[in-house]
Amino acid sequence: MRKLVIAAVIIAVALNLAGCWSQKNMSDLAFVMGIGFDAPPEGVDPEMNEYLSLQIAVTRSFGQEASGAGAEPVWVTSALGKGPADAEQSIARQIGRVIFYGHTAAIVVGKERAEKGLEGILDAIERFPGFRRSILLFIVDGEAKGVLEAMPKLDQISVMAMLRMVRHTGITYSIPFGDFVAQTESEFIEGALPITDTVPPGGHDVQKTRDKGNQEGGQKGDKEGGKEGEGGSGGGQGGKGQGGDTSSQEKIIHMGGVAVFRGKKMVGSLEGSASEGFLLFKEQYRNIGYTIKTQDFGDMGVIIRKLNVKPEVNIVNNRLQIRIKTKFWASITQVEIQQDFTDRDVREKAARILGDKIANDIKLAITTAQSYGSDVFGFGGHLFRKNPKLWQKHKSNWPELFSNAEVHSEATGDVIRTGIIRRSN
Repeated sequence: MRKLVIAAVIIAVALNLAGCWSQKNMSDLAFVMGIGFDAPPEGVDPEMNEYLSLQIAVTRSFGQEASGAGAEPVWVTSALGKGPADAEQSIARQIGRVIFYGHTAAIVVGKERAEKGLEGILDAIERFPGFRRSILLFIVDGEAKGVLEAMPKLDQISVMAMLRMVRHTGITYSIPFGDFVAQTESEFIEGALPITDTVPPGGHDVQKTRDKGNQEGGQKGDKEGGKEGEGGSGGGQGGKGQGGDTSSQEKIIHMGGVAVFRGKKMVGSLEGSASEGFLLFKEQYRNIGYTIKTQDFGDMGVIIRKLNVKPEVNIVNNRLQIRIKTKFWASITQVEIQQDFTDRDVREKAARILGDKIANDIKLAITTAQSYGSDVFGFGGHLFRKNPKLWQKHKSNWPELFSNAEVHSEATGDVIRTGIIRRSN
C-alpha cells in the first residue's frame, strides 16, 4: 500500500508539471534577452522618469536561420513610464505577448541614468521572482539602448557577447547582481560595476582617432566654407570625408572601465591603468596580456598567471593607513629588446619591473576611488574584522577617512615562464 501511495504522488506531481508547461505556448511569450534603462529624452513629461528598452528574441528567425534565410535574431523596443513597472506595461501593450524574463542574460544602464541612482531599478528586479540573482549588470558609457541594438558578427546578440567577455576572456570586472546589491546596502564596502559601450569594427582607439579627425576636418571645413549659406555645408562634407564614415557599419561591444558607486548612485569611474589596478586588487586580472614600456626590455608583454593580494589597514593618529602587499607569478610573452632569460638576474629584473607596474596600478586605483570618497575595495570590512571597536568609532566618517588615507603598495613575484625562445642570437 505504501508503494502505491508513493507512485500515485509521483504521477500526480508529473501531471501537474506537464499541465504548467501546456498553459502557455512559445508563441505566446516574449523572451527577453537583455534589459536597458536610460534617462528619458529631453522634453517629455517630467512624471515619465523611466525609459525602458527590452531586447526580445525573434523566435521565427531561428527557423529562418536554419534554412539559410537572413533574419535579425532580436528586436529592441522601448517605452516611457513612471517607473520600471509602468514602462514594462507600456511595452506589453505594444507587443501583445507575455513578457518572459527566464532567459534574461544582462541588464544595462546608461551612465546618465546611473548617476541619478539605481534605487527604483534594483527594487523592481529584486521584487520580481523571474530574475536570477546571478544576472549581470553593466553601466553603458552612452545609451543602454544602443548596446542592446548592437549586432556583433560572432554572437549577433549583444548581451551574449558581453557575457562571453565576462565569463571566458576575463577582460572586465565580473560581479553577479546579488553581490552588487549586497555591496550597495553594506556599511563596509561600496558597489562597483563594469562599463561597456559600442564601437565600430575598427576598434575603440581607432574610433577615437577618427572622431578627432572628424572634429578637425569639420573645423577646417567651417573656416573654408565661409558664411552660412555660401559653403558651410561643403565644409561639413569635407570634415566627414577626412575622418571617414562609419555610421553604416555594424557596432561591436567594447569593455573597459569600472563604474564607482556611493550607495546606489554612480559617482565616478576607474579608467585605463586605474581599472586594471582595480581588477588586480580583486584578483580578477589573471591569464590576460599586460604590456609594459621598459628601458631594458622595450615593450614587454606578460601574462599574470596567479595573484595573491593582501590588504592591511590601521588607524594611527586618526589617519587611515592602507598597505597592499601583492605576490604574483607571471609569464613573458614578448620583449622588444632581446635578453637572455636563462640568466636568473634577467628574470629577476623583469619581475621587479612588473612588480613596480602592478603596485603603481593598484595604488592608482585606490587614489582615484579616494577622489570619489567611495571605498569599493572593502577596506572598512578589513578594519571591522581586525578591530570591531575601532570600526564602530570611525564608521560614521569613513568616506572622509578613506579619502584622506595614506596608501602604500608593493608587489613582488617571479617570472615562471619565458617562452620557447630563451636566448637572443
